Amino acid sequence: MRRSLYLVLFILFLAQPCIAETCSPIEVLQIGDSSACDTAYEGILKGLACRGFVKDANLSISRTVLGAEANPTLWQRITGFFHTRRVASSVIEAKPDLVITLGPQATKAFCGKIAKSGIPVLYSGVCRSDASGAGVIIRSRPSDMVGAAILALPYIDRIGIIRTSDPDAVAFTEETEQEAGLLGIQVITREIGPWESLRNAAGELLAQGIDAFIIPTDNSFETGELNAGELIDEATSRRIPCISALPDSAAGTLMAPAPDFETVGELTAQQAAGILNHTSNPGDLPVIAYTDQNFIVDLKTSKRLGIHFRPKSDTLLSLNN
Repeated sequence: MRRSLYLVLFILFLAQPCIAETCSPIEVLQIGDSSACDTAYEGILKGLACRGFVKDANLSISRTVLGAEANPTLWQRITGFFHTRRVASSVIEAKPDLVITLGPQATKAFCGKIAKSGIPVLYSGVCRSDASGAGVIIRSRPSDMVGAAILALPYIDRIGIIRTSDPDAVAFTEETEQEAGLLGIQVITREIGPWESLRNAAGELLAQGIDAFIIPTDNSFETGELNAGELIDEATSRRIPCISALPDSAAGTLMAPAPDFETVGELTAQQAAGILNHTSNPGDLPVIAYTDQNFIVDLKTSKRLGIHFRPKSDTLLSLNN
């Protein structure tokens, strides 16, 4: 009996290194280089480490960053589609404990397909609330956007918004209309179809005498299906500013949100740790909305538009020279 007990203890002793070296595999998927995603990724690592999951210790984390063109040709779209399919198939075959998609393009390309395979998926750093599964979204409040417009143009009378039929964009526009209406500001909206010209739509609103555009939280703008640069170029040529509700929007916006992406990553890690600990089911996790927004002002655009102001509000995080 004693000999059997010693044998069991000896086997357990030999097994200890194997137990200690057990790693939880995570795949992080991203499309397009982005300093915001880099910061969010560091936040994820930091947040997981604080919860006992340390990279290269008991956590095996692999990050794949696929290239993306700003204005892809049809051929680039086709090759990109098949590339993402191959990556998705490879990840599904590997069966990691968790997949995290960083940014809107990766979330759109991978989230639904991988979730259908039964692998837990979280998304991070997107503005959509209709993405498959759970994760962390960045939500710009319409009241903040109207406040930013007034800060740039104190005597603003009309705001233009071009959007698709995306539910998030519709809700954002309706709330913006309410917030602006309380201040006596009119919001003129133009819904654009899939084959319509964004430049032409911008021209229609400019002809109605708008003072500024707000780029809404619209999935088509977020993923690049609608090129915000076209709207910005058309507006800037008329010395009309564009204020974006989306971080990392096209260059040339006067003001855009500047979320703390490290915090966004840490919030993602909070959900990820629950999944890895088997204390949370992805299907039961809530969507976390990060709304603590600051704004960044592009002074080059401000100068080009002839808009000069001294920020007196802590709403502004920083100024770009």
